[in-house]
Amino acid sequence: MNMSLMNNVQTNQYLDSNTETNNVAALTQGVVATSTPSAKAKQFLDRHFPLSQGSHLEVMSYLVYYTHLIAFMADGSQSGLKRPRQFVALSGHKSEPSCLVLKDGKTHLAINIDRQGPLGSQDLAGVNDVLLQTMPHTKLTQEWTSLLNQDMLTRPLSVTAKDGSDYCL
Repeated sequence: MNMSLMNNVQTNQYLDSNTETNNVAALTQGVVATSTPSAKAKQFLDRHFPLSQGSHLEVMSYLVYYTHLIAFMADGSQSGLKRPRQFVALSGHKSEPSCLVLKDGKTHLAINIDRQGPLGSQDLAGVNDVLLQTMPHTKLTQEWTSLLNQDMLTRPLSVTAKDGSDYCL
C-alpha cells in the first residue's frame, strides 16, 4: 500500500469532515458492505498483506518462526505472507505475539492480538484491533486509525524488529 493507494481510496464515511482525520483514506473500499468490522479489516489484510495460501479470515493463530510470520488456519494448514518482507516487527513472545507490525511502502499496520479483549474474545485469531499508521501533517506524534473501532488513536507502539533489534515506527 503506497501513497498512491492511500490517495485513491474514498474518504471514510465515519470520519468527521471537520477534523484532521478527514485526510485518512477509507480502508474498506472494495470489501463487502454487510461485513462486520473484523471481517472488513481481515479483507483489507487479504488485499494488502495477503497470505501465500488462504485468508486472514480463516486464521486461528499467528506466530513468528525465526523472522517469518506464520498463520495457522482452522483446517490445520499453515501459511506465511505472500510477501514475507512485509512482516517487520512484533510485541510479545514469538509464540504468542500481542502485536504484529506489517509494512507496505512507508505505511505500517499493527494487528493487536488480545484473546481477552472485547473484540479479541469474539475473534477466531484473537484479533482485538487492526491499526493503520496515518501520516500526520502538523503533529510530531504518530497517529493510528483503528479499522475496527473507527476512531483516531494517538499512541506509539513499542515493538521489536523481527530479527530482535530495536524497531522505530
